[in-house]
Amino acid sequence: LLDRGLRHLTMPEIVAAHMTVPASRLTPFFHRTNTRNLAYIAAKLLRPRDAVGAVVNVATMALLRALADRRTIGSLPAVVEGARAGLRARAPVRAPVSRLYRRNLVDFVSPLRFVRGPDVSGVVARRRRFWRARPELYPARTAWLQL
Repeated sequence: LLDRGLRHLTMPEIVAAHMTVPASRLTPFFHRTNTRNLAYIAAKLLRPRDAVGAVVNVATMALLRALADRRTIGSLPAVVEGARAGLRARAPVRAPVSRLYRRNLVDFVSPLRFVRGPDVSGVVARRRRFWRARPELYPARTAWLQL
């Protein structure tokens, strides 16, 4: 949507109800599928430099998760599988959109940043940059659909 010049439609009166049990998110299958999909999205949609950084960070997170819980070891080959599939379906978005999501989507940001401890000033600066870039991509207020 953002790449086509469209904006997000905000409808705060709508509430999503997820029907799955939250604990199911901790299964090895969930981790493998989620990791594969993240690598796929990065390789398919992000610009080359952003894609490489995002895939490396997804792989790093999968490795850290596997070290903490051996049951999630299947997430490591899933990164390669997802990246390869994404490269075959390559359709990169505009550079500003790629950069925005590479730098601000938690799953694409380096997990090592969190290992070193919180860098409060860096986090604040990153958020300020993100919010300054938002007006170009998101509406400033809520909107509605007319049918």
